[in-house]
Amino acid sequence: MKLLELEEILTNVMMDLATAVNVLRDYESRAWFQDPKNSKKRQCLWRLCISAIVINCSKYMEVNEKYGKYFKEELHEYTELRNKFYNAVKSNTSIKKLRNYTVAHVSNKSDYLSADEVQQEILLMFGNSNASDFLDWLCPEDIESTNKNDSLVGVLEQLRDAVSKKL
Repeated sequence: MKLLELEEILTNVMMDLATAVNVLRDYESRAWFQDPKNSKKRQCLWRLCISAIVINCSKYMEVNEKYGKYFKEELHEYTELRNKFYNAVKSNTSIKKLRNYTVAHVSNKSDYLSADEVQQEILLMFGNSNASDFLDWLCPEDIESTNKNDSLVGVLEQLRDAVSKKL
């Protein structure tokens, strides 16, 4: 078991998710960004950040699969919480669909998602609600003052810190 490797993976996924969410929040708070003449810039930024979110949610699943035995044996106190977020990501079929058909792979004709279908999958990924709720679930605005059990970044931070203590 390479604990340093696991610590780095958890840190990177945590930072990449937090960065994508915070960039979206930062730009969305700027009046000039809302101007219709900047709609292409806005669309590009959302696309970039959504891609990072999809990839890093997928990485969260992969790290749980690759290091699941270690987590279960050595960090068993986090099993329920870790599985709660793993299952939430896994059950969000739009994350998998966006990863497989637009973000991480070149689509073939049978799997191709049109721009409208991509937009629909993004809305489904958000739970057909305001994107803010989904972004808060990933990483609350003031994560340091929130319950770390309520966000994916909070769970990643706890796992990373627990692994760090084992080094």
